[in-house]
Amino acid sequence: MIRYHQSPIFSPQLFCLLSPYHPPATDWDRPGSLSGPPPPPLGTHKNTARKPSNNPATMKAPGAIRRLRVVVAALGLILWFSAPGLVAGQQLLVGYGNYPYWPFCAESCVQALKTYLLACSRTGIADGPLALPTLPDCYAQDEAFLTSSAWCISTKCAGEAVPITTSQLENFWEYRVTGKKSAVPKWTYSVALANVDPRPPTYQLTLADKRLNRTSLVVNSSYQALWNAFSALTEEQAKGSTYSIALVVVALGLPILLSLVKYLPLLHRVVDWVCTT
Repeated sequence: MIRYHQSPIFSPQLFCLLSPYHPPATDWDRPGSLSGPPPPPLGTHKNTARKPSNNPATMKAPGAIRRLRVVVAALGLILWFSAPGLVAGQQLLVGYGNYPYWPFCAESCVQALKTYLLACSRTGIADGPLALPTLPDCYAQDEAFLTSSAWCISTKCAGEAVPITTSQLENFWEYRVTGKKSAVPKWTYSVALANVDPRPPTYQLTLADKRLNRTSLVVNSSYQALWNAFSALTEEQAKGSTYSIALVVVALGLPILLSLVKYLPLLHRVVDWVCTT
């Protein structure tokens, strides 16, 4: 009779019982068993070789290769069906293809100027307490806002540690300067920069100003505070994206990796040695 260890979790017998390489012995295999045919008489002993068992470890190589091909095909299907999710994740995870506040210099300039009212801003808001006084279409048409934003972007982004090309600034200008993709500015970034007059602007905005009615310079303290906030927020969100990816990879990849352990070479011999000693 098999004596189990005091802790069944670490019992070698339990390991051999559950191992696919070492199936449990039958009554025919157990020594001293009363079941099964009696031993042959003396002098009539023949070479009775044991029949090959169904042990997966002793199966022929083609069978193991077929199982390995099935696993590889299953992994291929998983990758095939998860490809759309990976592409979508690239557009959603901050730091992995998605940078909602970059370039920080351009976003900081625009947000600093959006705190002021424009000539087309609504004076009497009747749409509720959460209604914005200035709509995206107003930003797209107001020349003071466009020229002030263009000048701020051209001067602030020139000193960034990571060089920003003109095409990247044009892309930001077209899709994000007004806060709405459908509200396209009436001037491109290059045209708005060319319309700056005087050049450079002479009026310096202050925190006490309420309206933006001419080409002006942004408040440096407001710009720097926004730049620091966007940079820190992007960094924290990128860390969260990294942890999410690591969690998904471990949760999905670890079970697959453990299921492939049994296909390692010579593993069945180690299991047989443990279970027969």
